[in-house]
Amino acid sequence: MNILVIPSWYPSQKHPLGGIFCREQAEALATCSDCRIIVADWGQNDGALPLSHPLDLLQALWWRAGARRQIRPRNERFFEVFEPTLIWSPKLPGGGNKRICQALRRIYSDAVKMFGNIDLIHAHVSHPGGYLAGLLSAETGVPYVLTEHWSQFPGPLLNGRPRPEIEAAMKGARAVLAVSHPAAEKIKAFGYRRVRVIPNLVAENYFVPRPPSAGVFQFFSMGGIKFQKGFDVLLRAIAQWSPRPDEVEFIIGGEGEQKQEYQILAENLGIAGLIRWVGAIPRAEAPSYFQNCHAFVLPSRHESFGVVFAEAIACGRPIIATSSGGPEDIVNEINGLLVPVGDVAALVTAMKSVRDNYQRYDAAAIREDFMKRFSRPAVVAQIRDLYAEVLERN
Repeated sequence: MNILVIPSWYPSQKHPLGGIFCREQAEALATCSDCRIIVADWGQNDGALPLSHPLDLLQALWWRAGARRQIRPRNERFFEVFEPTLIWSPKLPGGGNKRICQALRRIYSDAVKMFGNIDLIHAHVSHPGGYLAGLLSAETGVPYVLTEHWSQFPGPLLNGRPRPEIEAAMKGARAVLAVSHPAAEKIKAFGYRRVRVIPNLVAENYFVPRPPSAGVFQFFSMGGIKFQKGFDVLLRAIAQWSPRPDEVEFIIGGEGEQKQEYQILAENLGIAGLIRWVGAIPRAEAPSYFQNCHAFVLPSRHESFGVVFAEAIACGRPIIATSSGGPEDIVNEINGLLVPVGDVAALVTAMKSVRDNYQRYDAAAIREDFMKRFSRPAVVAQIRDLYAEVLERN
């Protein structure tokens, strides 16, 4: 069967980690012997023309000048159809979703010419991906399913309801998937009942257990350095704990608009010597950071899932997370601790507990639990069954 994937976010050379979970799921689904996965790539993260930011606008124009339409084979059953597209404000003629729709029509046509009829569309995130999938489905008669990943779903409400594009995406989908049970409940609260939970996956042959580095106990944390991820809470917890440098070290990976602000906060709190900021971590290097640490911690304010937690337990590491949505489906008595969002004192207690009782966390048991729930074989089987069910009903 031919599956056309329409991701709202997707990796590019400029944004290599944007929507990386969409590409990794597509690659995993291509291991099914009867599936061909075709991803629609219009330069999701690169083609925006922000008129109020001249430098970004020039970068987008330069990107478009050098980009060429192409079909990129990633393996024998996984292809990306690239249709580079500049996108401007929907308030201007021909802007917004209209531009992406034009690109999607060309992508669809190219895919059909090369691979034959499309059997099913799988969209990621209700807007724009799900909304665009609905428009394409209406034009072609191909059914679509929708996976919602957005941790801030549904965004701003209009008269108590999600915006019309999100409503249309949800109502038209033959199945709506949420990546965690708390995320599913947020969706169901608006009356969308055809919701099932299938989590994100992690490549089990890539994130593998190894003994942690010898020496100082190391906590690792990684994510976009922004308010959502709660790094300010982590810094205040480190300051409240105030361990000696020969006891504990904190490694923080990632970049973001608040990095400098948080580095200054660490200086003002007197804990800069306990922290190593390592910047953006290339995908190929990510496993080694989980493998070298003793435990992973990220006190997010909201998450729909939290792939980094699944990556940590894939490497057999205990995790500390917040009750912020997705982590509740990941953390259990085998692999770590949950604390309330924004609770500095509880985070201190949790970090001390993991450090002082580290021997109770069995790396092999943590890994086994991961394999049953979040490995590629475990998740791909669920998605493949869903595809069969939708096509049978269709």
